[in-house]
Parts: sequence; structure tokens; C-alpha cells
Amino acid sequence: MVYGTFNYHHRALEYIQRMKDNRPVIILDEGYGNWKWTKGYVENIAAGIVKAVETPLRDSKIYNIGKTETPTNKKWIEDIGKVYYGWHGQVSKLTKNF
Repeated sequence: MVYGTFNYHHRALEYIQRMKDNRPVIILDEGYGNWKWTKGYVENIAAGIVKAVETPLRDSKIYNIGKTETPTNKKWIEDIGKVYYGWHGQVSKLTKNF
């Protein structure tokens, strides 16, 4: 998943709005909160693509230009809040008991 400037999917927008509203808690579905999805900032992904294209190929190669470590969605949302918005709230996962 690519995020950043011109991200028309607005994947983090609902959480960012809650952070801007200074809500103390953001609740996620447990499955979504635990899910790991490789993410990359748009400019970093673009730089990786350029580097891959400019590298002479002697053999067929596969390049992974995502992050080395993939955080859970819960961790990713927490990091966005702290780093970009100075939000010190809590992201909690809602456990479904049926």
C-alpha cells in the first residue's frame, strides 16, 4: 500500500480526523488492528522504482521496495498520530465475542 501526497484512497483519513479532534481513544476491529500490510511512503516507493529501473540487470531479479519490517495497522495508526499530529491517545482493538 502506498500512502502520502496525492493518496486518493485516503486510507488513514478517518483516524487522522479523530486525532485532530483530539479524541483520547480510536477503536479498531481486532482483525484490522492486527493485520500487517506492507506500506510505503509514495516518495520512497518512487525512489525505489527509479533505482530498480536504473540498475543493470544481469539476471532476472525481484525487488521488494516496501518496508523491511511491517507494523500492524494498530501500530501504524499510533505512529501516524505521534509523529505527524502529536496525538498521545490510545488505539484499542475491539474484540468480538460471539
